[in-house]
Amino acid sequence: MQEIFYEETSVVQNGSKEKTKFKLFDIISWIFFLLVPITFFIVFTSYNFDHNLFVGLIIMIVPMVVFLILGIVIGKKKNTFCVDHDYTFISGSIRVSQVIKQYKRKFIIEFETNQIERIGKVGGDTFERYNSMNISKTVLTENSEASEGKSIYYFVINAEGKKQLLTMELTERFIVNVVKYTSTRVLDDEYLNELKKKKL
Repeated sequence: MQEIFYEETSVVQNGSKEKTKFKLFDIISWIFFLLVPITFFIVFTSYNFDHNLFVGLIIMIVPMVVFLILGIVIGKKKNTFCVDHDYTFISGSIRVSQVIKQYKRKFIIEFETNQIERIGKVGGDTFERYNSMNISKTVLTENSEASEGKSIYYFVINAEGKKQLLTMELTERFIVNVVKYTSTRVLDDEYLNELKKKKL
């Protein structure tokens, strides 16, 4: 069978707003981190620990722990902004990664074409039926509406009896490459009919 390597990226829309949010949360997280040593210094130099050591430790440690936790939580939250998704198809395998602010890559999921039960476009009756099922659901794009030349597709993956519903923002060319390693039988009826109409 023909060896195929094909890659696409779902770039987050409203990129300037996303960058602003990322920067704001980054600044806030660093402020909380800086408050940890500042709190230590203020309490250590102003409180008389000889008077009551236990109370002094509580006054110093509790706010330091709170600031540290807030810094970590907000620092993680910033990584939900400026998130693109890379979709890579390599001869029967599909790999999805997140790219945060165009430099930090995080692997999300990999699956084989022989694990695909159904492919179609989000919003159709078949998608709604799967979406109503009690199965794992993962959205692999930050965009609620597709960019020009793309559509939001769903993949139902069945691995060892466990189904997952994945949604991705892709071009039709990506789907065509996937079908080369499966068959049109994995396409839901609505999407298959849409493709047939295009050929007429």
